[in-house]
Amino acid sequence: MSCTFLSHRSCSVVDSDCSKALTCGLWDTNALNLQRRRRPRMLFCGTKGPLLHSSTKERVHMRHIMTVVLVASLTGCAPLAFTPTETPLSDDSIPVFGMAGSVTISNAQASSEPVIVFSTLGTKITSDLKTITEGMVQQAQKELQKNGRPTGAAGSKSIALKVNSLRTGRVTGAFYSRSQMEFQATLGSGQTIDFRVVYGTASYVADTALNGCIAEGVMTLFKDERVKAYLAS
Repeated sequence: MSCTFLSHRSCSVVDSDCSKALTCGLWDTNALNLQRRRRPRMLFCGTKGPLLHSSTKERVHMRHIMTVVLVASLTGCAPLAFTPTETPLSDDSIPVFGMAGSVTISNAQASSEPVIVFSTLGTKITSDLKTITEGMVQQAQKELQKNGRPTGAAGSKSIALKVNSLRTGRVTGAFYSRSQMEFQATLGSGQTIDFRVVYGTASYVADTALNGCIAEGVMTLFKDERVKAYLAS
């Protein structure tokens, strides 16, 4: 098959296995000067009809890409998931405390509903309070073994933890992130203690800020005088 661009006066006979056609263009160059500025050149191939010039194809392709990007930015991306991982505390973060008998730490949060823990510029990170509480429980158990000192007294103690909220965000005009967590500790004696922890870090990584806030909560728990008094009683 032969193809020809139409310009000035041109005639070409197109011969193919499927069809034969005569394509003739009687162009008035003076009349088409303006149209050539407005319309892209077309390629005629047999009886297939006009095909877009390659440069026009590229422009159409770019418009398609830009449309997809625009739609994605308007609809937003699917939320990312946060799963707690331990941020280790230094050995001197929690002073040694007395522990009379055995101590168990449990997860008292039953809610597995999704909650947003980070949101900015269309980016969202979600988790659930039960999973967050479980991360705190596991780290609290490690710190209990590391810093608790048996007093020799018999008995059993328990602490039920329940994280009620955890959120982090970047501080406008500053170069750090600020996280906040609210949780409850219900002691085996029946006493329930409410805690509110605020944690700051120079990291802009949301997971780092969230895990650091959980670790801060564990440290706050074992430094609380009411908790230490109960464990040593």
